[in-house]
Amino acid sequence: MRAWLRTRLREQATWREVGFAAVSLAALWVIDLGVVSLAGWLPVMLMSAPLQPGMGVSRPCRWRSPGPRRCRSRRTR
Repeated sequence: MRAWLRTRLREQATWREVGFAAVSLAALWVIDLGVVSLAGWLPVMLMSAPLQPGMGVSRPCRWRSPGPRRCRSRRTR
């Protein structure tokens, strides 16, 4: 095991791989953070939309005549 480790630590490819891993870790954490945040935020927002004022399902329209169909909210009556 020691001989293998000694040989491995002297190889140039080992240090290239360590450098690549360090650069990847430094650069990709921002993207990972964004993906994880979106994966957590989007379902919460979609599930809580009916609970937020003004974001829920509007009241159904009642058609009064066969003429032009216009919805009136109850506030305007």
